[in-house]
Amino acid sequence: SLLWGNFGVGVGALDLPYAEHVRNWSLANPDTYCNQIERRCTFDSIASLIVIFVLVATILALIMEPLEQENSFLMRDKRSIQSQFLDTKPDLATIGRGPVSENTIAIMDYLLIRNEFENKQDIHAKNQVKNAMADQILESEDMDKARALKKLKTMDTHHTSLLKDHVLQSFSLRMKNNLYNKIMKTQEVPVTWLNLYKFAKSALPFYMVGAIALEYYADCSLAKAWYSAFNGTSTTGFDFAPYFLGIFVFTCTTLVVSYLAMIFIGSYETYFKTEKPHQKIFYIFSLILTPIFFPLAQFIFTLKKEWQTIATFEEYLDEEIISLQYDIILNQMKVIKTLLENVPQLYVAFLLSLSTPLYEKIERYEYKAIIILFAFVKPIFTV
Repeated sequence: SLLWGNFGVGVGALDLPYAEHVRNWSLANPDTYCNQIERRCTFDSIASLIVIFVLVATILALIMEPLEQENSFLMRDKRSIQSQFLDTKPDLATIGRGPVSENTIAIMDYLLIRNEFENKQDIHAKNQVKNAMADQILESEDMDKARALKKLKTMDTHHTSLLKDHVLQSFSLRMKNNLYNKIMKTQEVPVTWLNLYKFAKSALPFYMVGAIALEYYADCSLAKAWYSAFNGTSTTGFDFAPYFLGIFVFTCTTLVVSYLAMIFIGSYETYFKTEKPHQKIFYIFSLILTPIFFPLAQFIFTLKKEWQTIATFEEYLDEEIISLQYDIILNQMKVIKTLLENVPQLYVAFLLSLSTPLYEKIERYEYKAIIILFAFVKPIFTV
C-alpha cells in the first residue's frame, strides 16, 4: 500500500494496475505491513531501557563509596604493615639460607609495595630495588637459581613472586630494560607517555561497559525476535514454531540464571557503605543493576585513582586494595557469565549459523547486524 499510493481515490489520484489487489492484500495481511514498524519499536524500547539503566548505574557509581572487604593479598599486607611498620620504615636484614620467616616476607612485601609508590616514574630506581632484593635471595642460596626460585615460591606472596624475572635476569626483562634505555635517556617515564598510559588504562573499563550494554541489547533483541517468530510462524509443512519457542525459553533462562548468579556475587559481601538509609536504598538499586553497575563503578574509581594526586603511602595502599577488589569481583562475574550464559548460547549460535532455513526465517524479525553479532561475533569472544 505504501508503494501504490492512494489507489485511485480522490483528486489527483494515480490509476495504477493491480492497485485494488495490492490494497486488498495489504488489508488482509496487516502483520506483514507492521513488521518493520514492530522491529523499530522493539529497537527503540530495548535501547532506551539499556540507556536508562546505564545512566542510573553511572549516578549510583558516582555517589556510592567503596569499602575494603575482599580478603586479598594486599589486604593481608596492609594488616601486616599496620601492625609492624606504621611508624618506621624497616630495613631488610640479611636473608639466611633455607625457609624465610614470616617477618622477613612481610618486610619484603612492604618494601616492594613502597617501591611501586615512590618510584612510579623512575624505572631505573624501581629496578634497582628489585635487583637488590633478588641478589640477596640468590646470595642466601649460594647463587643457586633453582633453590632461589624455590624460596620465592615458598614465600607465596604476589609481590615477592614478581622478583622471579630479576633472579633469572629473564629475556623479557632484558628486552624491557634495553627498550627503556633506548627510548628514555633519563630512565624516567615522560609525562606525555604517562598520561597516554593513564588514558588507556582509564578507557578500558569504559569499553567493557559499552561491550556489556551492546551484548545485553543483542541478547534481548534476539530473544524478542524468537518470540515474534514463534507467534508469526504458520507453516503447513515442517513447523519451525516449536524451535522458535524452545530457543526463546532457553535464551531467557540463560540470561536470568546468569543475572541472578552475578547478583549473588555482588551481594556476597557489602562492598559499599550502607550506614545511612539513603545509602541502603542506593545499594539495593546497585544490586538490581549489578551487571552494569560494577563495571561502571570500576571505571569511575579508575578515573579518580589515575588522575588524582596521591599524597601518602597509606592512601596509595587503600586505593590499590579497592582496585584489586574490583578486579576480583568482575573476574568472578566474567566466569559466571561465560559458563552460565555465553557458553550455552554458543549452541544457539551454531544452530543459527548452520541452519539456512532457520537463519532466513529469523532474519524477517530482526536486523541482520544483530543476528551476525550473535551468531558469529559473540561466539569468537566467548571461545
